[in-house]
Amino acid sequence: MSAPEATAASAPSSPPQAAVAGTIIARNYAAQATILATTYLQHHPGRRFVTLLIDAEADAPLPAIPGDVVTVDQLGLSRDELHLMAATYSVLELSTAVKAAFLLHLLETAGAALYLDPDIVLYGLLDDVFDAAAAHGIALTPHVLQPFPRDGLEPAEDRIRHSGIFNLGMIAVGHQARPFLHWWHERLRTEAVVDLPRALFTDQRWIDWAPALFQPAVIRDPGVNAAYWNLHERPLSWRDGVLHAGDSPLRALHLSGYSPDRPWQLSVHAGITPRVRLSDHPVLAAECDAYGAALRRHGWGGGPPYRWNVTAEGVRLDHLIRSAIRRAVALADRGEDTLPPDAYDPDGGFAAWLDGPAPGVFGVPMGRWALAYWESEPGIQQHFPRLDLDDAANYQRWLGEFEPAVARRRAAGLAVPPVPEAPRPSTMRTVGGWNVVAYAAAEHGVGEAGRRLHAAMALTGLPTQLVSVHADATRNAHRGAGAATTDLHYRDSVYCVNADMLPHTLARLEHYHRCREDARRVGLWFWELDTMPEEFAAALHNLEQVWVTSEFTAQAVRTLAPDIPVHVVTLPVLPPDAPTPYTREMLGLPDGFLFATSFDLNSVVARKNPWDVVDAYCRAFPEPGEAHLVLKTMNGHRHPLEMDRLRRLAAGRDDLLVVDTTWDSSELQALLELSDCFVSLHRSEGFGMQIADAMAVGTPVIVTGYSGNMRFCTDATSYLVPWRLVPVGEGNAPYATTARWAQPDVEVAAAFMRHVVDDPEEAAARGWRANAHVRDELSLERAASDLMAALHGPLAPPAAVRLG
Repeated sequence: MSAPEATAASAPSSPPQAAVAGTIIARNYAAQATILATTYLQHHPGRRFVTLLIDAEADAPLPAIPGDVVTVDQLGLSRDELHLMAATYSVLELSTAVKAAFLLHLLETAGAALYLDPDIVLYGLLDDVFDAAAAHGIALTPHVLQPFPRDGLEPAEDRIRHSGIFNLGMIAVGHQARPFLHWWHERLRTEAVVDLPRALFTDQRWIDWAPALFQPAVIRDPGVNAAYWNLHERPLSWRDGVLHAGDSPLRALHLSGYSPDRPWQLSVHAGITPRVRLSDHPVLAAECDAYGAALRRHGWGGGPPYRWNVTAEGVRLDHLIRSAIRRAVALADRGEDTLPPDAYDPDGGFAAWLDGPAPGVFGVPMGRWALAYWESEPGIQQHFPRLDLDDAANYQRWLGEFEPAVARRRAAGLAVPPVPEAPRPSTMRTVGGWNVVAYAAAEHGVGEAGRRLHAAMALTGLPTQLVSVHADATRNAHRGAGAATTDLHYRDSVYCVNADMLPHTLARLEHYHRCREDARRVGLWFWELDTMPEEFAAALHNLEQVWVTSEFTAQAVRTLAPDIPVHVVTLPVLPPDAPTPYTREMLGLPDGFLFATSFDLNSVVARKNPWDVVDAYCRAFPEPGEAHLVLKTMNGHRHPLEMDRLRRLAAGRDDLLVVDTTWDSSELQALLELSDCFVSLHRSEGFGMQIADAMAVGTPVIVTGYSGNMRFCTDATSYLVPWRLVPVGEGNAPYATTARWAQPDVEVAAAFMRHVVDDPEEAAARGWRANAHVRDELSLERAASDLMAALHGPLAPPAAVRLG
């Protein structure tokens, strides 16, 4: 028997008796809940709306949300059950885990209850949904009503398979649903997790059972629960003054994942190739803009930290610790372990329990956290498959030395189990000389730095070879890789690889080539902020020296590892011997005065900050006609949302040109030579290679006067834009949200842009001063001299290769 269908009804024959609606939030979602409650009560006057707060503090006032606000301890859960669920689940998981209990609570005083996610906005009555719940017990909305096109866009069928056929951002129940709610709650107590390999996604996957077990009504009105996963099949439009989703009046718009801080993006959950882009849907974009403004009016972005994230002993509950708790609960249900102590009891001993031995047979005693990490990482399991044998000791050794998560664990106040002594590597390499290990074929900045370092090393006269390692997520086709090998021929090595990849590169190369115990290892590192993450410390201690290209980066490294010698060396510019053979026409560039900015979308777009370049240009030239700005990008296919934002900024201006493709070094060099001014309003740079390369060919530069580029930028050679330090903020990994970078003064940048167009002679003079300055300051000869001085400098104690 198929599930009964509920037909759309803009005005039911009679309002459901004692209908109640509600939502569930943590305190940081009060703004969303306020908008939901306001719009619900606007369209359902006289009804009751209830907000459940899952992280209320005993002495703190409840948020002022229209309707009633209740706390999680009013749901009838015991203190032990609540605390165990809070410790087991993330904020998202706990919010869904108590949903069945919340609906049972609402049914105590109502004939039908409707749950709505807090990020829903109502545009009309939902009485037909209440009617369906009263008649059938349960009313559900499916994610989609039509098959997904197989076009490679997201979301698609695989996403729905993982998350569930029905969206539980909306569910209505009547009294007939009590058996269902008890069945659902029993499972949500321990299995409302996001665990896709186990076919679990919060509360939703359980509801795939509902049509077989409970025969719910299915709401198929396109105007109900319209969201990023289905707006492609029901686009918004205005018809006779009424907002529609497809052919139905819009009644509930679900803005899951929308943030006013990213107003160009419909949802952070929509993937990197979203099916619905705001730039293609102006009516939807207008509704999102209005919602974002309302969120800000209601205090969006504030609120205290989540109450249940830290134990009474100060241990921060991350996903690994929560996984260890879930494992213990599952074993306790089978009588193979005991339930963990109350994490929120200061005398409960939770931290000691976490570091205690996990039940099972292991080659060495295995702490609960260490076991949870092993279970969470399939790649680690492949490397250390048998924890009941010698792999246990090898795994714990590796964990203690390499894994960045260990640093975060130590920062959380938890001990790490003792690490057995590592066996010293055997001796094979005996030939003197230096390997320069680099992304030799990569068309990105770190790859180019490695090639330039090799050129400088070769000029020292020391035996040198370029060793190529593969760079992920970029094109690996640089012609300079032709002279590289993949073999470590010499005893000593300079590693020009990203800091987070150093342990893996060491393991991959030195494990197979069995380097000498006395091999020297130096790292050429780039880092863009004034502080370096703690998790890089383990990688630093695999090196006898660290080389950096600016004093800015040197200070960050020295602060993190004061016992490791740090040398500031010169990264050379390699000016062309002759002018570029390319023309603007060959590269698709316009005639006239041309500003250029260039960046890799893999390099944290917010740090490169093209948005302010566009803003400054548009302030300098409010109307097209006096100049052009080309935004040269690469890897846009990996960051379609950022590309969409760029294209929205450029829309309507034929003097703004976005070029997203991977150019080789000769084409990039041509861009710098053919442009009239290069602009970099970066928030921070470790060095600023493209700025230096532009200066080396006499192209004037307008740049933020902050960070690594100040190694070679001066007021006489550059247009330095003033700045102020601001927090990095959310969504800019790998940088910490509390770290700092610069916010350049856009008005000054705009004035500089105006100036170089109005006074090209002064700009050209400044450009040629820059040319002379960087060709001396960043010459290949100076770089070789710096390297020789560093190689004769002090070393840290010899570092064993920590491979585990």
